[in-house]
Amino acid sequence: MKALDILKAMIPDEGLKMKIVNQYDDFSPSQKLAIDHLAWSTFYNLYNETLEENLGIQYQNVKKGTDKFGGDFYRRALEKTDNYMINEFQEALTKADISIARTAIEQIMQEIDASKKAAQKLKPKKHSN
Repeated sequence: MKALDILKAMIPDEGLKMKIVNQYDDFSPSQKLAIDHLAWSTFYNLYNETLEENLGIQYQNVKKGTDKFGGDFYRRALEKTDNYMINEFQEALTKADISIARTAIEQIMQEIDASKKAAQKLKPKKHSN
């Protein structure tokens, strides 16, 4: 996963998402570094919050007697967190890619329509006698 993938999956504002995706390659190295750092920091914060939540749920289940505390307690929470993050980000990334593709197609269609209108204005008009 790349920082740009994280951004595509996490930014709800379609306009901002498109702007970053379309202009990312033109950013300066320091701008890219700042954006990448923000993306990865956000990802790891979300990961840690999810892990803490999963550990809390497992601990509550141990207290209820529906789960066991053992040597693999932490590993199970990590696996659950990893699976959740992979699934959530894959789903969000797929939606983001579809949204970006849809927006790009809409832009292309607008450009085609605009060029057709411009071409029609340039066509010489037929005169009837």
